[in-house]
Amino acid sequence: MFVKEVPDVAQLRIDPGSREPKLEGLPTKVNDFDKNAVEEAVRLKEKASGSTITVFSVKGKKLKETVKEPLAMGADSAVVVPFDGALDGRGTATILAKAVEKHGPFDVVFAGEVSLDVNAGEVTARAAALLGMEFVWNAKEVKAVDDGSITLVRDADEDEEVKVPFPVLVTMNDEMNNPRLPALMQILAAGKKPITEESLDSLGLSVDDLKPVATLLSNKAPKTERKHVIFSGEDREEKLVEALKQEGII
Repeated sequence: MFVKEVPDVAQLRIDPGSREPKLEGLPTKVNDFDKNAVEEAVRLKEKASGSTITVFSVKGKKLKETVKEPLAMGADSAVVVPFDGALDGRGTATILAKAVEKHGPFDVVFAGEVSLDVNAGEVTARAAALLGMEFVWNAKEVKAVDDGSITLVRDADEDEEVKVPFPVLVTMNDEMNNPRLPALMQILAAGKKPITEESLDSLGLSVDDLKPVATLLSNKAPKTERKHVIFSGEDREEKLVEALKQEGII
């Protein structure tokens, strides 16, 4: 399964001058949607004896620490691929696909629907295509896992139930489950689980193979102007509520 290290967007601040996000010193964490995928994989593992979960993660400031959370949740091992250069969705998918090929084969690959930092949702589809896997996006429920297939409910305008043969890559949203919080003993045990570090060379890749074809030129928050309206008097609360209604906020 795929896990991404992302900035903690809850602590994100915007520079008032440039309107760009302040990323320097921002703490990182496991992508929230990926935790839903980890949780579902662990639940299926608990029902099926003999199955194992391998976590794959690419690029990040502290990959080996980041993957310890899914390991504490119940994953068995992790494969990390550090990379300091620029990566777009194509490059990330290429690395992940090569790592899965080397450590596979796998019947099912789970991942989060999107990442909180980019919110593009392209890496998983690209990886599935490179791996020659079936692809199901935006699943909200696992109905059944049989020999050679998985039955899922896709979140759409009208929910869709689909049965897909292995091998398949599935992305999940936050309606899938409520991810568990690992106990202290599980957190300590995660430090003893195997974490394999791969390099581009070990995966048969070069920097040229990963040269971005799409480059982010700017990322700015919408321009906002404060109205500096002050409400006073005994009915100030009522005035505030009425003003918020007129703005369409409530």
